[in-house]
Amino acid sequence: MKTIGIYLRQAREGQHISYKELSRHTKIKPEFLEAIENSDWQKLPELPVLVGFVKSISDVVNINREQAVALLRRDYPPQKVSLNPRPDVKREIRLGQRALWAFLGSIAIICMSAYLYSQYKAFTSPPRVTIISPAENELVSAHKITVRGTTDSTATVKIKWPTRAC
Repeated sequence: MKTIGIYLRQAREGQHISYKELSRHTKIKPEFLEAIENSDWQKLPELPVLVGFVKSISDVVNINREQAVALLRRDYPPQKVSLNPRPDVKREIRLGQRALWAFLGSIAIICMSAYLYSQYKAFTSPPRVTIISPAENELVSAHKITVRGTTDSTATVKIKWPTRAC
């Protein structure tokens, strides 16, 4: 069975044309011409480019273009196509205008609720009082006592002195 390489080589040699001369007429590298005649597909470009090469060579060596292309298509090895069922496409998160406003509204409501809760807790809880002296459970017998400590600036401190029955 005659391959495309044998077919083109016989036509080229029958016309006594060298690779260099054929390359000059077709503008195809001599390495590609030799690879086509040797059916060395790894050194050659893809099939559509090879079809153009074979048509150009056929015109120079005066052979039937359609027959040469048919032989090329028959001899050219099928390419393995790797199908990736899950392409590596990054998903973009896109929010529509309604979803964006709903999201921003939710954030605003959460912030407002947190602020109101903190204000409510501050209003309903007693002020902080830290007493430095007298110490806790310290017995004092004097009639005048100095109480030292800290509290909020707006707080009023009232001290209730227990009265003893004598």
